[in-house]
Amino acid sequence: MKHAWSGIRALVGGAVTVVAVAGLGERAQAGVAQRTMFLQPSIVPPAGMNVAWHPGFQQYYAAGPGSDEPFYSKLYVFSQAGAEIQVDFEVPYDLRSVNYNPNTNKIELITLRARDGGIGAVGGRPQGLFEAQLDSSGLFTGSSSMLLSAMPGLRGTQTMPVYDPARNEFYSFSNTNLLHRVSRVDGSLLGTVTLDTAAAGGAPTTWFGLGYDVQNDYLVATAYSPVNKAFRFRVDGSFVDSWDLDIDVPQFYGGVSIANDQLFVYDNARNGWQGYTIPSPGSLAMLGLAAAASCRRRR
Repeated sequence: MKHAWSGIRALVGGAVTVVAVAGLGERAQAGVAQRTMFLQPSIVPPAGMNVAWHPGFQQYYAAGPGSDEPFYSKLYVFSQAGAEIQVDFEVPYDLRSVNYNPNTNKIELITLRARDGGIGAVGGRPQGLFEAQLDSSGLFTGSSSMLLSAMPGLRGTQTMPVYDPARNEFYSFSNTNLLHRVSRVDGSLLGTVTLDTAAAGGAPTTWFGLGYDVQNDYLVATAYSPVNKAFRFRVDGSFVDSWDLDIDVPQFYGGVSIANDQLFVYDNARNGWQGYTIPSPGSLAMLGLAAAASCRRRR
């Protein structure tokens, strides 16, 4: 199910303004993003990792990190309507991200310390990139197979890498505006990207996680509470636009992800993933120009 940006509602509500950014001209900035669905886990994870969408099964997949011994992670499956359909399921990994790979039609998992690989000091389990096995209903079976035993190009041990299927690489983020481009073939560093967070207003971004919008080829980062905003960047790091989020965005992890053409962010206050519509390219700028023209007519 596709979710379109409700630009008219935002404009009528008076929530669109035009802000000037040095060197970038006028950018439109939405007042508040429009909510779609809320993914509520029955068992709350210690933190929200990202959300993935499997178009074949028409289901959402999410995860939390490991907590306490033996540091197994919770995995969650939600229906297209947002109902939880796999409850209290654990895997023997301390996970950091869940991605759908359209090139293989599989769900892939990345663990804590996947950069270093090997056997984890806590729990004695392998670390790296894994392919999760699903049953005929798209539910986790508990089995998995290792794809990469180490991903040395990752930016740190806590990072939540997000997958770009066209380029066959991951984007790995930490706690600065520098991210790593990492090969899915061998886990090596392909290059770096510096996000122009100064043009975005300079607010500190949520640590370790960001989303990748496959449809528009944009990276999405968030600013944590009390700022609570989402920022879009091109894959070269240049700033595109931003909009406000009406939730309590975490400082760490944050569950930032793009799934089924929606932005999902973990809400600390309600302990679940809130979905939002994603503006189409240029729609915010068009709304901003319309708002400016309306202001001029009222003068």
